[in-house]
Amino acid sequence: MRKLAREDYIVNSEEFRCFSRPSGDIKTTMSRLPKITPAYLIERYSLTFFINEKKYDLEDLNRFQNMLVEFAYFSKKVVAMLKSFKKIVEQSR
Repeated sequence: MRKLAREDYIVNSEEFRCFSRPSGDIKTTMSRLPKITPAYLIERYSLTFFINEKKYDLEDLNRFQNMLVEFAYFSKKVVAMLKSFKKIVEQSR
């Protein structure tokens, strides 16, 4: 969590605020979040990371692609951890 807290784009995201300051049922809160489309992700990442793909050469684009692959790997690990956390929480009820 400390590492995540250093990243403004994570701390200031709507999803993070949903988890960090829950008000009421988390399922209800999560259901109110907008569905994430690929176009939305591209726009969000472009704004967050200040990426204008038209001004970068092939080397830069490859570097960004590698960053995205690393993030995808990281997110898969996090999703697996969240699923196991969810099971633990449900079993403790």
